[in-house]
Amino acid sequence: MDPTGQKLLKLLFNEDETVCVSNKKYPYHSIPLKNALEGRITLVSEDSDQPTRYCDSKELLMVAINPVQGFRKDLNVTRFRSFLWEIDVGNLKSQIGYLKHLKIPLSVQIFSGNKSIHALTVLDQEIPDEKTYRHLYQWALNIMTMCDQNCKNPSRSTRIPGAYREPGKKQR
Repeated sequence: MDPTGQKLLKLLFNEDETVCVSNKKYPYHSIPLKNALEGRITLVSEDSDQPTRYCDSKELLMVAINPVQGFRKDLNVTRFRSFLWEIDVGNLKSQIGYLKHLKIPLSVQIFSGNKSIHALTVLDQEIPDEKTYRHLYQWALNIMTMCDQNCKNPSRSTRIPGAYREPGKKQR
């Protein structure tokens, strides 16, 4: 995995946590963080129509923003501490300017490789439960009106920097 991708995963997760990563749009079963950082990865889908996939960590494109145990579903999130702010409208300069204007503490900003910025706020302390997490997320999204209002579930995925989503479209 690209060093910038490794930095993101180390920012989001503790060493003992399991993560949901993907090299496609499909969600897969969680794996230990250390496996996601390097080496060959087995991606098991909940959808029986999707075969088990194998890839190298450098081929990973996406990661769920919070730790997950099992398949990537909100009910399988084990800790709540990261929020995704995705903006799809305007050009990249205006998206970054909007985030700066809000003065929200951001931990990282990732260019999706296409048209949007994915910004994340990663807290030092966990939020005690999903209900509180969702309440805080909605409160922030009520203020951040240019952000995608559908990106508020705790198992949401973000792009991994350093990967190519397709030739010529690098996530950075």
